[in-house]
Amino acid sequence: MTHFLASEIIDGLERLGWIDTTATAARARLPIALEDEPCLLRTWLYNSRREGVRLNSRGERTVSALLAAGLSMRTRWPRAWSASSQQWLGPRVFISHASNFAANTKLVSLVSSQLGSYGRNFPQWPRWIDSALQNVFQSDSRLLIVPGTTPAEPAEQLAKSAGIPTLRVLSIPKGDVASWLSETLTELTNCGELAANARMHLHVSPPLCQRKRDAKSCEPNDFPLQDRLSIALADGIFALKIRPSGTVDRLLTRRLEDRNFPTGSVFIAMHDPAAATSAVADMGPATWLDRGGVGWWIGRDLQHKQATAFGCRTAGKPALATGQICCRVPDQWRELGEAAQWPYLCHCTRGVVGPIADESSEHFRNRVWIQAEPVELQPLEVLARICFEQRLRASSSITRTSSRCVSFSAVPLLPLLSRRIFRSHLGRWDWKPYGLLIQAKLLETLGTRPVIYGDEGDYNRLKSDDRPFFQPERGRSGNSDTHWSLEREWRWLGDLNLRQLPVTGILAFVRTRAEAHVLSRVSPWPVLWVE
Repeated sequence: MTHFLASEIIDGLERLGWIDTTATAARARLPIALEDEPCLLRTWLYNSRREGVRLNSRGERTVSALLAAGLSMRTRWPRAWSASSQQWLGPRVFISHASNFAANTKLVSLVSSQLGSYGRNFPQWPRWIDSALQNVFQSDSRLLIVPGTTPAEPAEQLAKSAGIPTLRVLSIPKGDVASWLSETLTELTNCGELAANARMHLHVSPPLCQRKRDAKSCEPNDFPLQDRLSIALADGIFALKIRPSGTVDRLLTRRLEDRNFPTGSVFIAMHDPAAATSAVADMGPATWLDRGGVGWWIGRDLQHKQATAFGCRTAGKPALATGQICCRVPDQWRELGEAAQWPYLCHCTRGVVGPIADESSEHFRNRVWIQAEPVELQPLEVLARICFEQRLRASSSITRTSSRCVSFSAVPLLPLLSRRIFRSHLGRWDWKPYGLLIQAKLLETLGTRPVIYGDEGDYNRLKSDDRPFFQPERGRSGNSDTHWSLEREWRWLGDLNLRQLPVTGILAFVRTRAEAHVLSRVSPWPVLWVE
């Protein structure tokens, strides 16, 4: 251990009040680490009873308590590739339970390139994470979680749900090591369940060489630290998806080319048998297998449970004994213009990637993992859920306030569907041919109100109770003006319980005849098809 490192540590001990100020003269006398004792805590206790930097009575009591709880503090990552990990991370201090540093403790991390919001770009992720977690469990390993990496949040939640032990790297603060050491050890000392928390957490210090003139050479900053930690510390790595020339691609390549890291420890997900002999995971001409990766075969996509419209049973309950009436939309509706008056308000459903309305991210992940439901629900599947629940769930995404609402349009159905366009600011198409028609008089009686269109001045003059019903009259979509008033929107605040409305006042509609017959098995209302 260098004199510089000794100075950083001693500064932290002084801030903690574990050594007397007069003991700083020992800086030049003796390093505070022993070559045959990797744990700094044991080194301090050893030195305090012999010579060198000596802990005072308070320091001895606290360090003894930390050691009794199983805590350990290291200046090198205790693996055969310690030198390589230090090259990747720079010199740092690691604090955790001693069991996490043991040679027989295997840490496994999951890495992936961008999956998109809620796995939009990679809908197979629940099954692939499940396969990885099974390997973690069967090998009696611990899942290494590094916040900020793409799969960290869902992997940690699902691992805890499955009872798989995890080791979470706590956020790495910026600043000097002495401050970090003082704050971290103070926090650990005051922890009520120290041993249990220490088993689940890994504290990583800022780089130790930041005071040096050549500090930039102490840490390779060409890759994000969280990705370097996830790949440099783990005994084994499961790569879900790799973007060519991305961060994960380059770091995994660097690890496979480094002989210090264990052979056969990088597993590359493959879903196509041809991937074993061609370009694996989009890597290009040189395959991952050629570079030393292990093909992680998961098999073909399993058939997810479909939405309630596609099964004879719904959430364990028998489907309706007889299907609802299905028919084509009336011919006279095709003659209606956009400004025509008609007796219904229209609510269109859309596909959903991620949590459905009023669903937490945690519940969503458990649903798509445990129940094997699809990550992305198509509009027909969303409509089937509405039919089963008989409830329209509100959202605040279309209002300027935090009020959640359900939106309707007074434009006749077919003219409304004919001007379907992609709303880039919302990232979706509007007015898909799936949804409900509800008699306007029924909704108006309940309190559904037409939207108030206007400009910024009009909004500022509104009472607070009226503001959730405000919509700017004009918007901008691309380079052309959008007249929102043409939608003739109505809003209902909060979820709408459709059971309070008479069955005769509601119609469901879908795109095709085949879809209408499918939906009729779960719909309590007649179903129309528009094509």
